[in-house]
Amino acid sequence: MEYQYQYQAGFVPPTVSPFVTNYNYDSQFDSDDLSRDALPSFEMNPQNYNNNNGLNEEVAGGDEEERKRIRRERNKQAAARCRQRRIEYTNRLAQETEEMALGNMQLRNTLHELMQLKAELEESLQVVTKRCAFV
Repeated sequence: MEYQYQYQAGFVPPTVSPFVTNYNYDSQFDSDDLSRDALPSFEMNPQNYNNNNGLNEEVAGGDEEERKRIRRERNKQAAARCRQRRIEYTNRLAQETEEMALGNMQLRNTLHELMQLKAELEESLQVVTKRCAFV
């Protein structure tokens, strides 16, 4: 079946290749749940209340440019994760759309067969009714 969703208004095909990370990140906002109602989990953890957001202590008190560079790098990684989640979400929606279209087609075929069977049974009933009327 053709990817019909590609021709709908507003469809933007994924252009980013799958994102592979070699680093370990732990973000409270990274999850498979993409709903707006999802709340991040806040645990009683001293890291959650730390102001330096994971910066090394020597960098936190050091050069402003280094802090900006680290912040840009973290933002770049977060943006890449966001793009990857959006691609995965789009692919998941496309797959669900195709599965639903296939299911819809099967239901329409079943409906057509049942309508044909109904017509045959009604015709048979009319024949039997006519025979019984003469008896």
